[in-house]
Amino acid sequence: MQYTPTDALRLLAGVTRKRLYEAMKNGELSYVIKDKGRLIDASELARVFGDKFTIQETQENISKVFQETKGNTQETLETQFENRLLQQQINDLEKRLLDKENENKKLWENLEREAQERNKLLDTLNKQALLLTDQRERQPDPVQTVRKKILGIF
Repeated sequence: MQYTPTDALRLLAGVTRKRLYEAMKNGELSYVIKDKGRLIDASELARVFGDKFTIQETQENISKVFQETKGNTQETLETQFENRLLQQQINDLEKRLLDKENENKKLWENLEREAQERNKLLDTLNKQALLLTDQRERQPDPVQTVRKKILGIF
């Protein structure tokens, strides 16, 4: 629903005319110009002024809307049926999305668990490799044996 600045001021509690026009001028509050007049959308008033904005529907507006929809009952029923189908599809898609999120969570947990096990195995292999040493008999160094023989003479 769109309101003129004057109508908007009636719906805004504690907002001055100056404040409303400053908000429009600064670009804080968007509006459209139609027939040389400014029109402000209700959602913009709610966004900018929050709690200060209250929609006060009069009995005339309610009866006007009722009269407009009374002639379109068949269209309204079709729209309601379509809305219910769409809502059911949304619910089904949300359920599928939740199932996929749970499945992804389980897969990530499995991946992390396997990575931990792999790290443990690598640590174990590294420790075993450090424990393994060359068990063959070592050949004596020829230079040292010559020195021993020379020193053994004296």
